[in-house]
Amino acid sequence: MRASLTLRRTLAVTGACLAIAACTHSVPPEVSRQHTQWQSNGIKNYDFVYYRDSMVGRCTLLVHVRNGKVASAAIQRRCPWPLDPHAAPTIDAVFSDTKAAYRRNDDVVSNFDRAYGYPTAISVDPSKHVIDDEWNFGISSFTPM
Repeated sequence: MRASLTLRRTLAVTGACLAIAACTHSVPPEVSRQHTQWQSNGIKNYDFVYYRDSMVGRCTLLVHVRNGKVASAAIQRRCPWPLDPHAAPTIDAVFSDTKAAYRRNDDVVSNFDRAYGYPTAISVDPSKHVIDDEWNFGISSFTPM
């Protein structure tokens, strides 16, 4: 009886670990390679447009980065969900969001700028079994200073 109880506990713990592991996805090596390419440029002063969109609309922020930190940001296009200029990302932060998207979602597709390596378009599908939950984010109009 005692061995049976121990076996059931072991199976329950193993099942829980497998369930947790199934929810974690890996980041493709290409993302890290592109991030390394971006960082090797050593660009600390730049402007870009950050966007987020889904089936309900697209919003954009014009972001100014100086000395590697967001100096200012302004909403260019409003949308139904809040996009806070005070929380505007740097390109390194967009890479962090890209890696997090890969880890947490069923399907992610990423595209990167050939010259600098920054993410131009990230398409996220949180669950393949849910319709219309897809969303996107990325960078356009990059200008180094």
